Amino acid sequence: RGVRVRNVIGGYDLPWSVVRAVRFDDGSPWASLELLDDETVAVLAVQANDKAYAVEAVRGLRRLHAEHGPTG
Repeated sequence: RGVRVRNVIGGYDLPWSVVRAVRFDDGSPWASLELLDDETVAVLAVQANDKAYAVEAVRGLRRLHAEHGPTG
């Protein structure tokens, strides 16, 4: 149905339909969700320091987004 993101300052329950993309830009310390309203939500639980685990987590989020997102 959606994705729940909990960060230090707060949390978000977002339906996949509002997520434009799951991003992990070069040099970024963590992944993020790009929303349809041009907002960005940091996903601090998926950090570059975690290397292969972070890559697999982003791939998993992207699979879910492809299945349930705006075009899925």
